Parts: sequence; C-alpha cells; structure tokens
Amino acid sequence: AEFLAGTDPMKPDAPLRLRAIFSPTGQVTLRFRMMTGRSYRIEYSDDLGAGDWQEWTVVGPAVSDRDAAVAVPEAASTRARFFRLVEF
Repeated sequence: AEFLAGTDPMKPDAPLRLRAIFSPTGQVTLRFRMMTGRSYRIEYSDDLGAGDWQEWTVVGPAVSDRDAAVAVPEAASTRARFFRLVEF
C-alpha cells in the first residue's frame, strides 16, 4: 500500500493520512501530504454504518511533493460528517 500511495514507510511524516484541523471559530481544514503526479479524492459520509461515501472534492495532480489544505465551508452547519482520502 505504501508503494502504491508513493509514500515511504521509513518516514513518519510520509503516510497517506487525512487530518482535520479545527479552529476556535468553527472552521475545519482538512490537511494531507500530496506526492508528485498523484491526485486525491476526498469523500464524505454522514453515516459510517451505511457505507455510503460521496465524492466531496478532487485535488491534484500534484506538480511537486507538498502539504495540501482544503477548507470545509459547511462544517459549522453540519451535525456530523466523516471524511476519507483516496489517492489515485
């Protein structure tokens, strides 16, 4: 899986990981590491038990390795939402 994602298992800052950063004002930002030439799809679900994931946004392809940040504008008005990151 590490090879397919273009990450290095020997570097702790390299795994394919989606992090949610919460600001005091209620703004949510999703952060992840992009690898050169890779594209990423962020999907969401309002119910983990249903297994129903919807595409939220696509980012990439990346022109260089970099950290990405995507704001979630409706976070304050949504009761609960789950996100996952899919690399392709």
